[in-house]
Amino acid sequence: MHNFNSEPQAALQAFQRAVRLSPLDPAIEYMYVGLSSVHVALGEYANALEWAEHSVQVAPNHAPGHRYVVVANWLLGRHDAARAAAARMLALFPASRAGIRRYRDNAFRERLINALIAAGIPE
Repeated sequence: MHNFNSEPQAALQAFQRAVRLSPLDPAIEYMYVGLSSVHVALGEYANALEWAEHSVQVAPNHAPGHRYVVVANWLLGRHDAARAAAARMLALFPASRAGIRRYRDNAFRERLINALIAAGIPE
């Protein structure tokens, strides 16, 4: 919940602890996406990309991992990579949209949505 309530430092500690305590969790991709999201919130886009890519590697059919690969690439200025990731995401999940509702921080949510739209994910 820290992640959705704009408490990135607390969320980072919680996700790191979860990964440390359960590195073989069958739903580890959720923790990896959480770490990616936290790193975006902290402006650490290279770390965000690394965790998003881990998520996609362990769970290629988990849409949030793909979403953060797009976002992190875009925010890193890797626009071609972001567009390619968006195309892969849409091929896997054709109904994907850029809308995100869960985050309390409007500026953070808008940063995510704007990156997704810019990379080619429909509104």
